[in-house]
Amino acid sequence: MKPEVRVFTKQKPCTKKDIWNCFRGPGAFLKVQTDNAHALVGVNVPRVMERQGYLVKESLPKGDYYSLTSMGQVWLENGIKSFLRNHPAEAKNVRNMPRAKPTTAPNRITRTRR
Repeated sequence: MKPEVRVFTKQKPCTKKDIWNCFRGPGAFLKVQTDNAHALVGVNVPRVMERQGYLVKESLPKGDYYSLTSMGQVWLENGIKSFLRNHPAEAKNVRNMPRAKPTTAPNRITRTRR
C-alpha cells in the first residue's frame, strides 16, 4: 500500500528541514523510494529539485528511487545550516545532523630570547 502524498500550502510550505529529514540518514545521504519521498516532501519538491539538477530518479528492480546529486548534497547542507541559523527553535526537529568538527587554534610558535 502506498503512503499518502503530503500536501503543502502557502501557509505551511515545505522547508529545508522536511527535505533534510527525507534524504539524510545516519551519517550519509540516502536513496529514498519515490512513494516515501512523496509522503514526506510532496510531489512538487522532487520535481523541482530534479529540474534544477539536485535530484536524480533511478529505476531499480525494487522500484523507483530518488537520490541527491553531489550538487544537491552541497545545496541541502548549506540550506539546512542557513535554516537552523534563521530558525534555531527547529533544531530539535532536524534528524541526523552531522556533528560540527571542533575547531582548533593553530599551534603558536614561541620565540626564544637570546
